[in-house]
Amino acid sequence: MNHRHWLSLPLLVCGLAAPAMVNCGALGTLGGLAGAPSCPDGIENVASFDWAGQFQIDADVASKIKGGLLAASELKSFADDVEKDLKAACAGIASDLGAGVEFASAEDACKAAAKAITDTKEKLGAKATVALNFQLPECNASVKAMADCSGRCDAKIKPGEVQIKCEGGELSGKCGGECKGTCNASAAASCEGTCSGSCDVDVKGKCAGTCDGKCDGKASSGGTCKGKCAGTCTATLEKAECKGKCNGKCDIKGSAKCEGTCSGSCSVAFEAPRCSGKVEPPEMQAECKASCGASAELRAECTDPKITYQITGATDTEAAKKLQATVEKNIPVIIKLAVGLKDRVLGAVKNVKAVIEGGISAGESIAGQMGGDMKAKARGAALAGCMTPLKGAIDAATKLEVSVNVSVQVQGSVSAGTK
Repeated sequence: MNHRHWLSLPLLVCGLAAPAMVNCGALGTLGGLAGAPSCPDGIENVASFDWAGQFQIDADVASKIKGGLLAASELKSFADDVEKDLKAACAGIASDLGAGVEFASAEDACKAAAKAITDTKEKLGAKATVALNFQLPECNASVKAMADCSGRCDAKIKPGEVQIKCEGGELSGKCGGECKGTCNASAAASCEGTCSGSCDVDVKGKCAGTCDGKCDGKASSGGTCKGKCAGTCTATLEKAECKGKCNGKCDIKGSAKCEGTCSGSCSVAFEAPRCSGKVEPPEMQAECKASCGASAELRAECTDPKITYQITGATDTEAAKKLQATVEKNIPVIIKLAVGLKDRVLGAVKNVKAVIEGGISAGESIAGQMGGDMKAKARGAALAGCMTPLKGAIDAATKLEVSVNVSVQVQGSVSAGTK
């Protein structure tokens, strides 16, 4: 980015606008310039705005600008959501472990949390061991986000009639009929199959946590069981037979009702379908494909990882209790980003950056060519002003990459020493 250009833009616009007494303190008032349209506000207005007609520019350039602005809006919104959730989770850990409560950013909070975890572990004693067990979050790209974006971005796509495919994965969602495949329940539900999660009664299979009953044939009363548990498993199961209620993922035998999210096929249309692979967009402009593909990835939905964090042999039991409690409370949000969404987010950021930079390049190039009479110059200055949100999106992309990296650092500090 040419930061000097961005700093000088308001002076250029105000200089051109002086006869018209335009308020140059806010974007969107550029329409006061003679012959210059106003910048549209909001994602719906950006999508419906006639960029080619209003600014008298080529349709291909207009498509790059619109695609860039739509991608910028989606990225900025997602980055803000991640910043809020990650900051709260890391600040919670830092606060619980006595490392402060007020932080300027998620990055600051997570760095403080990682250090606090490491410092607390040092209080546990040389013989202390930790064991972090969690069920990997399953993250599925949003088919709805792709469909909504496609209808906004490309005028040829009719909302509600978008044909979208799920490549390299399977569809999932709420199933109002019979589910065939797997059922992932947010709360304990009956399971007519094998359970990966936890089972409240009469489980037979591999249990990675505490087992009440028999562990590998030996009596176990709430003890750690890394083998096969016959009884009740209160931690992570791996495809075990569960005759009670399964809290996690149930691999259904045949077809059955699903009280959670069904993955595979449904006897009726899925509600709010998602894709475990890559959502393939319909045929549309290249900028819209990239922008909408990123939207589907950024708005992926993840299952909550089931967490157990066990600490044994600690000399400072109070420190151990605090560490265990705050990790089990706050780490799920961090694991979702660090493990579940990491690759999707970084891939989407890369694609969005390309679309945004294409919009900046196209917009600045054509704006710089708008010479001649005052009306043309005014349109050029107004168009350049409309590009301002794209710069902010580049900054948001960088911040999002930082958020992913610090979430990985916090998870690493929790996992360090896990046996």
